[in-house]
Amino acid sequence: PTVRFVEEDKIEEFLKKNAGIWDDSAISISEFTWWGFQDHTFVEHFGDWIMWYWDRWREEMDLKLLSNRASAEVEFAKQNKHLSKRNIKFWGEALDFYSATWIVGDYVVMINTRSHPFYLVEIHDKLMAHDQREVFKNLWGMV
Repeated sequence: PTVRFVEEDKIEEFLKKNAGIWDDSAISISEFTWWGFQDHTFVEHFGDWIMWYWDRWREEMDLKLLSNRASAEVEFAKQNKHLSKRNIKFWGEALDFYSATWIVGDYVVMINTRSHPFYLVEIHDKLMAHDQREVFKNLWGMV
C-alpha cells in the first residue's frame, strides 16, 4: 500500500492530476462506480473541479455518493444539468460527518474541506479499497 498526504494549496492540482489514474483503476477492475460519502463542503469549495471532472467524465463510469446535506447537492445539480450520472443520496444519519471518502478502483481518497487547513489523504491499496467499496455498496442499498 502507498499513502499520500496532500496539503490544502495542492489539492486541486492533485485532483486534476489523479482523476484519470483513479478512473483507469476503476475500469481495470470492472468496477465502474465511484462509491463513498461526500461532505457538502466539498461542493462548496471545489465546485470548479467537479465541473472540470464532469466535462471529461467517461460514459462507462457512474458515481454513487452519500451526502450529509441534500440541498447543497440538489442545488448544484440543478445548476449543472449535464451531471446526470452524479447520483447523490442524502444520508440523514451522517449529519456529523465532516469529510469526504471516495472509493475508486484500488484507491481510497479522503478529503477534509470542513475546516482549514484542508487536506487530502490517498491510500492505494486493493484490499482496503475493496472492503470500503463493499461498505458503501451496502449503505447505498440501505439509504
